[in-house]
Amino acid sequence: MELNDLKFLKSLNPIEFVDKPSKETTEFVAKFVNNPEYKDLIVKLRVYAKFPETGLDLTPFVGVNFDRLPLEQTILLKDSLYIYVDNLRERMGLPENFNQQIYLLLFFNTIIDVDWYEGFISEKVDFAVTKKQTVSKLFDYKHEVGVIFIPYNVSFNVFKKQVKKIWKNLQTDMNNNLPSNPYTLRLHQNTELAMKITHLKEEKELTFLKISENIFPENHPRFGDEVYVKKLYYEYQAMWKTPAVQPETK
Repeated sequence: MELNDLKFLKSLNPIEFVDKPSKETTEFVAKFVNNPEYKDLIVKLRVYAKFPETGLDLTPFVGVNFDRLPLEQTILLKDSLYIYVDNLRERMGLPENFNQQIYLLLFFNTIIDVDWYEGFISEKVDFAVTKKQTVSKLFDYKHEVGVIFIPYNVSFNVFKKQVKKIWKNLQTDMNNNLPSNPYTLRLHQNTELAMKITHLKEEKELTFLKISENIFPENHPRFGDEVYVKKLYYEYQAMWKTPAVQPETK
């Protein structure tokens, strides 16, 4: 299973795909694509369930509701498949609301893009009134957040319109600045590059020097920089092959 083999959904009902996955989605699937244990388990499950090696292709069903597909109507089969889903999800230390994503990844080689899947939100959307309460909640919040200022006399309809106007810029700023940890942010930005390096190293068996010459143009400062490529490779191996931490529940 490689990143290029996967398809990314915008919607299941009806089935609709996105052209390119978001960075957050790429990071999530990288845990599967680059972890030999998970890749091996996925292959075995597909063979055991008598699914195609690359999973069932949903492309011919664009525009059709997923829950109307014959497989989804076969309750006993679906329930048996979800036993495997639970097993893999628990191995990854993920909460139950990831079941559907794991199900899609295991048997359909697809996943709902993070931007269109609410289950990826690890903390609930909350609110505070007055400056004092806002500051207090911000100190207690576990992660970095974006803040929208709401005047006390604004109507709900006006609020919705204004949020729509600023949302694109807000999302861009959040993607560029959250998390605030420079190391984590750098990992976030280099995920796709590290996946290419991993593929060339493990599947094509290229040396780090050859990889640096393969992924960077000759005029790039990293062309021929095998030390940088090697460092990036091992940083991501450590991250991908470490089991995920179970999020805290309140």
